[in-house]
Amino acid sequence: MPCPICNDSTHTERNCPDRDKRDRAMAVRVDGLTYHEQVRLSDSIQRAKRRIAPAGRGTIVQGPQAQLPFEPVKQIEDQRKRPSRKKDSS
Repeated sequence: MPCPICNDSTHTERNCPDRDKRDRAMAVRVDGLTYHEQVRLSDSIQRAKRRIAPAGRGTIVQGPQAQLPFEPVKQIEDQRKRPSRKKDSS
């Protein structure tokens, strides 16, 4: 059975050389929530992320269901590529 991390059949997950490599990501979309469910779920995700993966980066895109993108990963990547807007200090 191949390693579930790197798909190599010469070792297992436990001794995979890529085990601690930070190249993994998640994109999750949850529909049909009330506003209060959305807030509670978002808070729970943020707390879990801080506890489980404190060195990981996170972005949560939330709002009315009809206004959310169907491709959240693409939207996040596009936002990272945009130059930051700096305020004039004058």
